[in-house]
Amino acid sequence: MQKIRTAVVGAGFIGPVHVEALGRIGVEATGILGVSKGESELAAKTLGLPKAYRDFEEILGDKSVQVVHIATPNRLHRHFRTSHSRHCERDEQ
Repeated sequence: MQKIRTAVVGAGFIGPVHVEALGRIGVEATGILGVSKGESELAAKTLGLPKAYRDFEEILGDKSVQVVHIATPNRLHRHFRTSHSRHCERDEQ
């Protein structure tokens, strides 16, 4: 079975927790996006991830990403919804 590859948006407290949990269930994190280039780079280095994304558009352009995992405060989830989105659980609440 092919591994699912996901990019994680959110490098604060919960993003790294989600990267760890995703790894435990066999989901490969391709990289992480923080609020700044520095935060993205530090989180990627700390978590051993191959990419520190500069912005959301870079994630959308990364052909290796199958899923975008939003690990930001709930009120910010809609900010990341795009025409590329198919489903966002939080939008249903």
